[in-house]
Amino acid sequence: MKKYHFKHVFLLSIALLVIHVPAKRAYADLSVGYINFISRHIQDHIELAIRSDQFQCWGEVIQELTLLPAHYAQRSHRPIWFNAFGIHPGAFEMLEVIRNASLHGLRPHDYHFYALNEILYHIQGPYIPMDSPTPGDWAAFDILLTDAFLTLGSHMTLGRVNPENLYTDWRLPRIHMDLVAILKKISMPGELSLAMDKLNPSHPQYNRLRNALRKMQHIQMQGGWPHIPGVPFVRPKSSDFRVITLRERLHLSGDLPVMIDSDKESQVYDPRLVKAVKSFQKRHGLKPDGVVGPKTLIALNVSPKQLLTKIELNIERLRWLPYDLGKRYIWVNTAGYYLKVIEKDRQVMSMRVVVGRPARRTPVFSTSMTYMVLNPYWTVPPRLAREDILPHLVQEPDYIKNNGFRIFNGWAHDSEELDAAAIDWKSIEKNTFPFRLRQDPGPENFLGKIKFMFPNKYNVYLHDTPNRNLFKKTRRSFSSGCIRVEDAPGLAVYLVKNDNRWGRNTLEKILKSQTRTVVLLKDPLPVHLIYLTAWVDDKGKLQIREDIYHRDQVLETALAKGPIRSSSKNGDFDRHFEKISQISDEI
Repeated sequence: MKKYHFKHVFLLSIALLVIHVPAKRAYADLSVGYINFISRHIQDHIELAIRSDQFQCWGEVIQELTLLPAHYAQRSHRPIWFNAFGIHPGAFEMLEVIRNASLHGLRPHDYHFYALNEILYHIQGPYIPMDSPTPGDWAAFDILLTDAFLTLGSHMTLGRVNPENLYTDWRLPRIHMDLVAILKKISMPGELSLAMDKLNPSHPQYNRLRNALRKMQHIQMQGGWPHIPGVPFVRPKSSDFRVITLRERLHLSGDLPVMIDSDKESQVYDPRLVKAVKSFQKRHGLKPDGVVGPKTLIALNVSPKQLLTKIELNIERLRWLPYDLGKRYIWVNTAGYYLKVIEKDRQVMSMRVVVGRPARRTPVFSTSMTYMVLNPYWTVPPRLAREDILPHLVQEPDYIKNNGFRIFNGWAHDSEELDAAAIDWKSIEKNTFPFRLRQDPGPENFLGKIKFMFPNKYNVYLHDTPNRNLFKKTRRSFSSGCIRVEDAPGLAVYLVKNDNRWGRNTLEKILKSQTRTVVLLKDPLPVHLIYLTAWVDDKGKLQIREDIYHRDQVLETALAKGPIRSSSKNGDFDRHFEKISQISDEI
């Protein structure tokens, strides 16, 4: 990899001016013959790379090993970004897009930014260099810019890494984007910038997080915020020398919008500052008690640089989502412990949820909810029966009877029902638990009164629960993978609001009867189980949450390695990608 020293920084500063105001000086002779000579250099570069399986240009590693050679071959290796009239306006637009990549949580140097600007200075800087541009210079500029377009376009639509290579419980449909087709359509000034912008995720959360990223970048550039020393606790109405630092810290993060001059030197933990601390605690999923305890102090001392990284990780996760979430859908953020129902980008329902504990993580995937079951049976999954129920059976002889369970000798529909009292539970080994347990409908049913079904390989679903106390907790990761919802009846009524066969009164009567009833949804709707540890709420406030499943560090490590070279065939990065051709058609 080429190293950039002081000379290159100077050249870059000149080249940045060139991007905005192209120099008014003669180009090298770009006659048809000279263009053909450049084409020959492009062809030689690519053929050498194919033979050596090590594609480098101007000291830079070329990332796109399939699309780039194929596209140049289709056009007889003619340059893409310039012709006999000079450099195409789209080239300058592309350089500007790369320069602004950091505003999207991406790194300009991953897309040859410094090398491209150095070559550009050599080709058309404000001063004629000692050695005139060579055909190899022009060829290198064209190849690097094409690779930058293909790589950056891929990262915008797919993300920098494939989550399925990082997590075994992450399955989302991926987007197949024909970047070469988009590149072929770009001919007029302004088209490239518009095309690249359309490659970004369409979800409103994307732009919200981008704005939060920009604000955090500004705070970082201004020197960040102060570290609060010492040990907790700082309590309301107390006096502490750290209150001055605390007040400044919360003002910089926006939790204390107005700083009164008379308070700047006050060590009194006054009501205005208590309110600001509670705001901060709510944004971080902490108990909003106004006390600067251990967890609050740790969160306060997270630096802007660390938050920048966290925001970038979650911007990356947004790129993994399906491009079209649906006009109406259910959105469950397991890291945030909440469920939202969205219609036309507007929230129409929200509730708290309980998700899988770290040992039994709730997976990430998208599918469609097709039916719900009123007064459901709960057939205990084998793992839960072995690990959770069997210890109770050993300790409590009447556990089966007291909790409404029935026991069968197998999983077939006609399996024989057994008498639990006749079984010596102490002799049953956990690894060979041979029975099927089923809990009948009733007030103690583990699934509550309703379960909401969207068939998936993980056997995960939404359901009601008789245990309401867990919804009062700030951290709600207690389930075995399924998701317990706070207002199951309200969600059920919403799901059938356009179905004349059902209504609130009908549903209530069925629920009271304790009769198991399957309700097929007239309008199935998408369900997206996602994982965001940072997002911006509807009020514009940045929300930060604990990484309960330790997924952030895995992703951060993967992104730190830099872009992964693609060896894809025809742009199809994954056979599971969802083809969304309308994006290309709109550009």
